[in-house]
Amino acid sequence: MNNKKPNRIGEVSMNKITEDDRYMIHIIRKNWKKIVGEVIAEYSFPSFFSKGKLTVIVENNLIMNEMKMYRETILENVNEEFYGTAVGEIYMKSGKIYQNRDMYKDYEESEETAEITPEEKQKIEGLFSSAENDELAERVKNIALNSKINEKILLKKGYRECNRCGDLFLGEGEICIKCRNDLENEKMGKIKNLIEKNPVISYRETEREIEGLTEGEFYKARDQLAEDLTLFVSELIEQNNLKEAGSAAEKYALYRTGSSEIFIINKVKEELLNRLTKFLKLRGRI
Repeated sequence: MNNKKPNRIGEVSMNKITEDDRYMIHIIRKNWKKIVGEVIAEYSFPSFFSKGKLTVIVENNLIMNEMKMYRETILENVNEEFYGTAVGEIYMKSGKIYQNRDMYKDYEESEETAEITPEEKQKIEGLFSSAENDELAERVKNIALNSKINEKILLKKGYRECNRCGDLFLGEGEICIKCRNDLENEKMGKIKNLIEKNPVISYRETEREIEGLTEGEFYKARDQLAEDLTLFVSELIEQNNLKEAGSAAEKYALYRTGSSEIFIINKVKEELLNRLTKFLKLRGRI
């Protein structure tokens, strides 16, 4: 490890060198086996980096648990590649990794090749012109140059650059799957906020507040809010806190039905309480 100030490489700040997150993720991918070891690397893939947060796809539950257990060690190993603290957080999620690996094979393995323009090369080299740590700067610079070449090869093969995050992806549309999921989650959060403020709000009323809302999204948000309360109600029953359990079950019924009819609310509420009570008794928990 270098003994210089943690967030600098010579006179070049890490923020300047890593201003393009795609260079950062490429460096991490290149060194992933070294960072986590061969076994973990076999079942995981660093898929995305943005604003100091690294997202890793993991396709094995045992590996996921091990990575969570040694999260801080992995974070230290990642940052050691940058002689600093460029990565502040690691988020792990389940998923298939083979498609991601295929997309980011080293360009040397490809039958195709591509060249970067003098302007592109000059821009990349300019990031490292004042670095005192020549060895590290040269290594990171070469990875950045190779990353740019690899991007061009992928673009020739039909990959697209996401209009939102700038990452490359294979498929239709203007944004990648991750960004589509992020936008969907943001939209779902807005729907849920409206429902939480007014549990009996209708689809038509919500549609006026959120552009492009579908009935499916509206009722999905209702179902998710209701299901989120199910475990809470179960815990309250287990604690014999029946008054609070009844209040939470009533809110569950409001989210589930969106009805203001007392008869309907009470019916759904009692059904939930009876179902959870029966389940807990069978499990010997009450």
